[in-house]
Amino acid sequence: NRVALVDWWPAVCDVATGKALFELEGHTNQVRDIGYSLDGQWLVTASEDHTARIWRAATGKSMAVLPHDAEVTMAMFSPGGRWIVTGTADRVIRVWDAASRKKVSEIDIRPKELVSFALSPDGNFLVIASFWEHTAEVFETRTGARVAELTGHTGPVRSPAFSSDGQHIVTAGLDGEVNLYPFNLSGTTTHLIALARERVPRQLTAQERAHHLPASFRQQIPVRP
Repeated sequence: NRVALVDWWPAVCDVATGKALFELEGHTNQVRDIGYSLDGQWLVTASEDHTARIWRAATGKSMAVLPHDAEVTMAMFSPGGRWIVTGTADRVIRVWDAASRKKVSEIDIRPKELVSFALSPDGNFLVIASFWEHTAEVFETRTGARVAELTGHTGPVRSPAFSSDGQHIVTAGLDGEVNLYPFNLSGTTTHLIALARERVPRQLTAQERAHHLPASFRQQIPVRP
């Protein structure tokens, strides 16, 4: 029954009446983005003061400050509430543990410029679109490792998203096309190794492992001599 609104200073309002219940006080510059946790208990805000903040949604009390090196332009909770993901004007995406408020990974997309990102339903993967790029990229949330590149557009990609079951990714491009990609980098480590061997029926080189596989899987797939 409540909604958080972004203006120069954010406020939580009653949906039925539109009345502001309280402001979220603490940022020292404009707030650019705001997101609720799925259970509605928490809020996260992104601000030009180089911080993101975590708030109790029921009271508006600031519970934690997440420091950054530049203006924070995007912030969201993962669907399960385990992670908080922030994007900054210096083109760096950071993943934070929502419980401990500690940074767990960092994805530096420079020199590309961030457009948008979306999390998989299980929170394990992140798909990112960048200005002027004709592809989107998929990263493992926990490690920041790049696991896939989505090709096929002939113009810049916008608005990537996962399907509700996490089995597909959809992208919209300025080429007037919407592309749908099967996505099956989920399941057990054994399943992923079997899938990799099916797609590439030979041992991977060290360079291929570093480029294509999350760090957690690299030691489990043999290297070609």
